[in-house]
Amino acid sequence: HKGKADFIKQLHADQPLQILVYDFYRKEFWEKIRGDEILKQPVADSIYDSAVNMGVSAAVKLAQRAASIPETGNMDNYTLNVLNNKE
Repeated sequence: HKGKADFIKQLHADQPLQILVYDFYRKEFWEKIRGDEILKQPVADSIYDSAVNMGVSAAVKLAQRAASIPETGNMDNYTLNVLNNKE
């Protein structure tokens, strides 16, 4: 229960839960934005944070808009190439 003062301590002690949470965020957000393929870590982090907060498609569209390319919402090879080669 979140209202308990020791909730955070319990959460950190529950390693199986931490693994499930990590796996969820990796699968649902990091992998869908192809985070391991984005060469600039700050760019990957920014898109990931946006994906968690607004959804993968919206985050990718925002990155595409910033890169001045068509906004498809898909982290396709073209988008990845532009992001990796943008100064």
